[in-house]
Amino acid sequence: QPQVQQQQQLANAQVKAEQQHQQQPQLQYLQQLQLQVLLKQQQLQQEHQRLQAQPQTPQVQQKLQGIVQAQQKLFEQHQNLQNRLLEHQHQQQQHQQLLLLQQRQRQQAVKQEAEEDASQRSPETSQLNQTAGALNLLPAQ
Repeated sequence: QPQVQQQQQLANAQVKAEQQHQQQPQLQYLQQLQLQVLLKQQQLQQEHQRLQAQPQTPQVQQKLQGIVQAQQKLFEQHQNLQNRLLEHQHQQQQHQQLLLLQQRQRQQAVKQEAEEDASQRSPETSQLNQTAGALNLLPAQ
């Protein structure tokens, strides 16, 4: 029963690992998008400053209003990307925790096996091991 459970967990981990592998490009994509948004925000800010330095005609006012609206959209886009990146980070943390848990389970299983092996050895086996050990101490002839 524990064997089946472990195999199932291993299969789950492999699926997770594949997803993780697929998510790496996703992470880079999100980071690139975020960079583009930041650059666009910077350009809009510069344009806004340039327009404010000009005489305030209705045309200039209209352009400024357009910039403010575009900045608002970019801000929302930026927030959205931040949330997606945080979600991605959260998934990676969960994956790391799963890997740690599996590692601990494997270590526990190995330890348990070793203890069971030791407890199943008969007194004769122990005696034989001791004798063999003593023979190894003798100089070779």
